[in-house]
Amino acid sequence: MKIRFISLFAFLLITILGCSEQKEEPKENLQNVEFVKQEPRKSRLLIPDTSRIVRLRDLDQNDSISIGVRAFNRAEREFIKKWNYNKDTDLFIDVVDQICREFRQCSPMQDSVAHQKEVYFILDSLMRNNILDSAINAKKQEIEERKNNCHYKKIITKECHKQLNKEITEYVKEELKRRRNKK
Repeated sequence: MKIRFISLFAFLLITILGCSEQKEEPKENLQNVEFVKQEPRKSRLLIPDTSRIVRLRDLDQNDSISIGVRAFNRAEREFIKKWNYNKDTDLFIDVVDQICREFRQCSPMQDSVAHQKEVYFILDSLMRNNILDSAINAKKQEIEERKNNCHYKKIITKECHKQLNKEITEYVKEELKRRRNKK
């Protein structure tokens, strides 16, 4: 048993020492070597560089939501800096999203530059028309109403179930009418 252990230890020692030795090349061979500059690999851009325009083909589609959120955050920071806005900014994204869904066609979130300009334009217009604070207050009131409604209850009763089904059918009917009118 001791002989096997000693032979195994010797084998590992020789292997480790043999692998750690580096092959030395003569200096004259190093002088004749030409260094070729390799082109950098083109990889997908996961986090866009703000100094250049980001296009859809540059992005990983799995990362598109976070790109839109980063563009929104940049627009929000610009708006806050310009208007010195120090009130509640948590519901900006909800207000802008509702405006984009109901009142105007907004640029897609994947196009970060256009989305940032669009969000800034919407916030700036709301502020110039003195509507921003009332829109945020209306959104807060809507959230409070939903909390008191069946949407946030842990145990859904039959009445709540009926009410939710009624709301969903009304929403679907309105959405279908709106889509038919657009065509």
